[in-house]
Amino acid sequence: MKIYFAHILGFIAIHLIAILPSLAYIPNYQYSKLINGLPSDFTTHPSLILSTSKFFAITLLSIAVIIYLNSKLVAFTLKRVQTARYHLYANFGASLLVWSAFIHLNQTLFPDSLFNIQILNLIFSSTLSIALIMMAPIFLFLLLLLKKPIITLSSLVVVLSCSVDIEPQNPSKFSQPNIFLVGIDSLKPELINSQMPFLQSQLESSHIFKNTVTPFARTYPSWISILTGRHPSNSGANFNLISTSKLSGENIYLPQALQSLGYEAIYASDERRFSNINTSHGFQKIIGPKHGLGDFALSNNFDIPVFNLISTLSITKNLIPEVHANRAAFKTYIPSTFSSLVDQELDNLNPKKPLFLAIHYCLPHWPYRFSGHQNTPTYKINPAYPSNLIAADQQLSRLFEKLHSLGRLDNSIVFFLSDHGESWGDVDTGLKSHEGKNVIIHEYGHGRNILNPETHNVLLALKTKKVEVGSSYEQRSLIDIAPTIFELLGIESNKQSFDGNSLLTFPPHNRVFEFESGITFQGSIKSNSGINAVISEGIRKFTLTSNGELVVKDSALDEMLAAKQVGVSNSSYGIFYTKLDPATGSSLYLLDKKQSLIQPWHQQNIATTLKTQELKNVFCEKFGNYNPDLSSFCNKATTQNAMLE
Repeated sequence: MKIYFAHILGFIAIHLIAILPSLAYIPNYQYSKLINGLPSDFTTHPSLILSTSKFFAITLLSIAVIIYLNSKLVAFTLKRVQTARYHLYANFGASLLVWSAFIHLNQTLFPDSLFNIQILNLIFSSTLSIALIMMAPIFLFLLLLLKKPIITLSSLVVVLSCSVDIEPQNPSKFSQPNIFLVGIDSLKPELINSQMPFLQSQLESSHIFKNTVTPFARTYPSWISILTGRHPSNSGANFNLISTSKLSGENIYLPQALQSLGYEAIYASDERRFSNINTSHGFQKIIGPKHGLGDFALSNNFDIPVFNLISTLSITKNLIPEVHANRAAFKTYIPSTFSSLVDQELDNLNPKKPLFLAIHYCLPHWPYRFSGHQNTPTYKINPAYPSNLIAADQQLSRLFEKLHSLGRLDNSIVFFLSDHGESWGDVDTGLKSHEGKNVIIHEYGHGRNILNPETHNVLLALKTKKVEVGSSYEQRSLIDIAPTIFELLGIESNKQSFDGNSLLTFPPHNRVFEFESGITFQGSIKSNSGINAVISEGIRKFTLTSNGELVVKDSALDEMLAAKQVGVSNSSYGIFYTKLDPATGSSLYLLDKKQSLIQPWHQQNIATTLKTQELKNVFCEKFGNYNPDLSSFCNKATTQNAMLE
């Protein structure tokens, strides 16, 4: 027992030293604030208890196994030495050495970890750390091999058979093309050429729709628009984390339609906290971290070197799916872990079925960090951002290598897209006020202001043999993807179910586009705000389902709808209920697109009023009941229309 105590003491000593530089940070640790701010039914929910229990169980078991293995190695090494005190000193020293190796390897792989002893960088190398960590298990394995070779080799064969991928079958030729929606979160398209060479090479052989917008610059509503071809006002996806029960029963989900044609439909994403896309949207399989309260709790707040290192191993994907290959756990996220997870699932495809894969890479999303991240000082707007594009581009390259090896690219339809863009501070909208001044808005992140071109203008490109390589400049929307796929496959559809139009045809004259914002918490408008600060502020607007998924409360929907910015536009005009000044509330504005002029609604003239009648009708039909301001406007607009007629 004294021997094990020596190892435990060594563990405590080295971890205490490693965390000393961070002790000042711990009292302000955001997770403690988050837990304190959570309702009691959240902190005691079985899903959170299960997730945290798994964390502690895996961590403690791993520590116990390491202590046991190293104590046995020391005992074998010193079996001729009889002095008990020497054994204690040797075990304590061995413990310090091994745990120092863990700390060093952890800080090398995960620089953002709280545990750090810089002097170890002068003593250890990564190779030495791995050797010290593996010394005891390898030595004991060899010892067992000598004593019981049959049992030991049999066990090794079983372990290897569980971890080695089976060579996939070559897929047969499909009557239908494979379809891929390749999404990149928070992408600034102007940086593709300089930071994403693989994506750039793909775009050079695609047709790029240069003037494409998202109806809602948040991930979940944007993806629901992609999958249904509908604006959020019709699909029901008015917010991130809205319950699937609130989505329209008239939605035709693209993966469901493709399944009926024999497709295997898969969705993959390396962050799912705020985007609860699941099998209810028509997918047969979801690849990525487990969605729910455990994801929020584990992904960013449990930082122990042993657990950090274990969480990256493929064998843990079923044990701790809340953390493995989870971009939200940015301190320990290695981009290749998600690529490996996708590769493993693609190896298990049905070789007789065409594939529909919707995959969303989230590295460019806040907090713009991951294991191996490096700042780019030359990109002064946000030096942390470009490295994420480079890593995401490498993930894309690996995906296409895999698809090529499986023969899935030979006959394919590929869409490259972003769900929204990103901004950091002051943004020039490209508009002029009625006073002749440039209209500058202020936004960090995305989804807060519907006039922000940096977040609403998105990437959209199509690569298929049926469409010529090149570019077009008519305004398009992400809602055009689903109807385009229907047309490419020759699927008969009720056009009334789509708000979008096929990209294969010229868009209709005076087409109307809708825009919505998410709600804005005060904690989210600061440049250095964190996810937990936002969650703590708005957590009362959410509730938990029986399986631990976070969803918007029904009782909070009216309040959240009232806080939205909304707008509609056609080729000539736009009507926007938005903020031009962050210090004031939202007001109604009229946008004259030809003059790039935006002015308070009441300043329009009679001629303009006549031209915007149809646009007002659409605006009021969609958003007239969101809050009293809009209801009052729409009632007046109805009266005014009657008088003009």
